[in-house]
Amino acid sequence: VLRALAGRLSATLRGNEFVARLSGDEFAAFKVYSSDVEVSNFVERLERALSTTVRVGAVAATVDGAEVLRFSSS
Repeated sequence: VLRALAGRLSATLRGNEFVARLSGDEFAAFKVYSSDVEVSNFVERLERALSTTVRVGAVAATVDGAEVLRFSSS
């Protein structure tokens, strides 16, 4: 299931974006951005990738929540 989720997240990435598995079922997503619209679009793409049920064989899993932290250099 984690591999399937990682694949979905990776498929949404563009040039300056990165996703990494931290540990267990935790992933971190990074993007260099210049506007709030850019980061909102990034988060929306990731949420769409995680919103549908993941099926691997007889196992079905859904993501029940995600936390988003945004950091800026300003």
